Amino acid sequence: MKTKHSIELIALTLIGLILIAGCSTPANAQPVATTFPTDIPTDNVPTPLPPAPNVTLSDNGKTITLQSGQSFLLRLGENYDWTVTVADQSILKRVMNVMVIRGAQGIYMGGKPGITVLTALGDPMCLQNKPACAAPSIQFKITIIVK
Repeated sequence: MKTKHSIELIALTLIGLILIAGCSTPANAQPVATTFPTDIPTDNVPTPLPPAPNVTLSDNGKTITLQSGQSFLLRLGENYDWTVTVADQSILKRVMNVMVIRGAQGIYMGGKPGITVLTALGDPMCLQNKPACAAPSIQFKITIIVK
């Protein structure tokens, strides 16, 4: 006659065997790849662009190189009323309908490859006062190369 403890021991042994059998690998199982394949074509994988820089008054007179699709924030400050002009907007264009931070004049993105010039004329805010101030306007100019 079997005791209650021996029946429990047999039951636990059977459960353990079932669990072990469920964890074993079948004879016809294929190994699972643990690394990424290296033969994937990369022709259609886009290369990430570098982060967008801030272009500021300290960049006046400089040449900035962008990749097509790369952008930058034009941040000339809020001490002047800025009028920004791009010579060739097929090479560099302003991104429309995007809110920018205070003191910024917009986000500009490289288009087709080429060279263009971005100029900005800054009139002092006090020029709008009556009587107007005699403070001079300033000009900002950068050359943009899009590759």
